[in-house]
Amino acid sequence: IALPEGNGLTVTGAFYDTITTDVGGAEVRHPVVLQLVSQLGISPLTRDIVATAGAVHDAGGTGLVVSPAGPGTRDLARAGGHHLVLALDRTGYFARRRLARDLAQLVRQFQADVVHAQDLESGRIALAALRALRKQMRPKFIVSFREGLPAKAWRQRWRRKLLAAADWLVVGSEFSAEEARHLAPHAERIQLVAPGIDTVFFDPAHVGPERITTLARQWQLPDGVPLLIMVGHKHPASQ
Repeated sequence: IALPEGNGLTVTGAFYDTITTDVGGAEVRHPVVLQLVSQLGISPLTRDIVATAGAVHDAGGTGLVVSPAGPGTRDLARAGGHHLVLALDRTGYFARRRLARDLAQLVRQFQADVVHAQDLESGRIALAALRALRKQMRPKFIVSFREGLPAKAWRQRWRRKLLAAADWLVVGSEFSAEEARHLAPHAERIQLVAPGIDTVFFDPAHVGPERITTLARQWQLPDGVPLLIMVGHKHPASQ
């Protein structure tokens, strides 16, 4: 993992080995990178989250993911990350207040060094939690910005405040970077991370016959039947 330098945030190479608590029977070592997302389904965004948590684990740290339960938790566990269940997909006012309180407790419990909101809705909850913890601890706050702002001005205002409060904004395209520059007061905090394809993960040579057999059984496919697969795409904002 390599995050931009500045404001005391440099995450490269070996991590500290301070043990603070445990999660699922495993030791928690610093830095603790806590990612938040409102849905951990089967999507490119989930793969990014799992890869990040796995990289933190491989470097000696602890990768935590806070989200509702979803199919992505299996891949997360295989990568060495840990899942903490929190219904971040609830958007009501009182629900957000309860979620911010519960999230603040998790950040304090695991002494998170980095809190990374992977979508704006979870970022809204994260910001409220971090404000409640301001006098106790101040982890670095990262927000991924993958979507344009809606036309309604009242919705723009809270998004502008969220982006302005982040220590770093991670964007996936030049379009998002340009929009973020107009919204964030500190343009130097914007980091462009272009999407890519994990050629190892998608290498056909790594797909064994047992995986093919298992998938054919799940889909109830008879032997020798022609199969046409239409690959769909979901907008990042809807993932």
